Amino acid sequence: AKMNRYKQPKTEWKTDAWEDKQAICKLVEWSKTEGIGLIAIKPQNEIYPEIFYFVFSPETADINKPVEIALVKNKQWIIGWKSDLEEINDIIGIIIANEMKMEGMSETVNLFDCLVKANAIIFHYTTPDGRDEMVKFPLAGFCENYLMQFAK
Repeated sequence: AKMNRYKQPKTEWKTDAWEDKQAICKLVEWSKTEGIGLIAIKPQNEIYPEIFYFVFSPETADINKPVEIALVKNKQWIIGWKSDLEEINDIIGIIIANEMKMEGMSETVNLFDCLVKANAIIFHYTTPDGRDEMVKFPLAGFCENYLMQFAK
């Protein structure tokens, strides 16, 4: 079953806390089996996340092929990189520190600042059956929804 990436994806926000950490998650699903999640893990009393997880359902992407990720705002490229997928519990994904070192750059990039500027993430990956796939993960409202989690 090929997903319809032109159909409005279903989006949901979740938040969870344990000990001194908080996880804020945005899930975007294109079908019952295909979806991508963005999870920010941060200390309870801080605004900046320490770690981001980009997670894929196993039916979405081939774990043996790298994923290209680009943050864009109104089709203008902000930052992009290529990452390998790894197994994280029952899902596959990419783990990135917020202070990210980009290939060929001496300074680190604050991923959260880039995500706040962007209004979409473009994921370019290979499906398990070998198709080349590209999806747009909407970030619209990421900053507002992210910050709203602190008001609770």
